[in-house]
Amino acid sequence: MGLFRGASVEGLVRVTDLTDDFYEFYEDTYELAGSATNKRYKLGQKIKVVVDSTDKIMRTIDFKPAE
Repeated sequence: MGLFRGASVEGLVRVTDLTDDFYEFYEDTYELAGSATNKRYKLGQKIKVVVDSTDKIMRTIDFKPAE
């Protein structure tokens, strides 16, 4: 489970990399909500990210939210 980032490249922001809070997924609204901060990430929401890692063999890119 995670957030998908798409543009000229696609990659994943893993929920485990959202370390500023404990996030719960609400299926009815397709959003992640932080239990302490109430920060929310919704499906289709634009966020700024930085590249965390890449895998040339698997052809994947992992992102982290930009602070």
